[in-house]
Amino acid sequence: MGRTIIILLIIGLLATGCSKDRPRALTELEIIPVSYTEEGKNVLEVISQQKTKAIKINHHIKNKDVYVECYIPDFVFKEKGGSRKNGEGHLGILVDGKLIDEIYTAAFILKNFPKGEHSLKVEVFHNDSSSYNLSKTWIVSIK
Repeated sequence: MGRTIIILLIIGLLATGCSKDRPRALTELEIIPVSYTEEGKNVLEVISQQKTKAIKINHHIKNKDVYVECYIPDFVFKEKGGSRKNGEGHLGILVDGKLIDEIYTAAFILKNFPKGEHSLKVEVFHNDSSSYNLSKTWIVSIK
């Protein structure tokens, strides 16, 4: 009798531990800060404080060439000039702190680097050449 109860308890514990309604891992959780103001009776204005622009860069070094790919969500590459429009613009490419070119595509190749370590920076600009204050800097080592 005692053995049966223990076996039933173990089966019950195993059955409840294998349920589909387990809590999700906290790594899947996204938190977006918001602020609010009272606009009137029973009305609140909610404003998201989530960053609107971000840049992700992948790069690969092959011999003396650096292959770069940029991802900027909700961004369109446009030639320099014209009126400033949010979400449009181009990239400035800086090597060792010096602006070497402005480009209008998300992927590009920097060819024939001299040997050694170099600082690379990609900065995002509006059509009117004002900065988005969005950039990434990293070090490459050419052998």
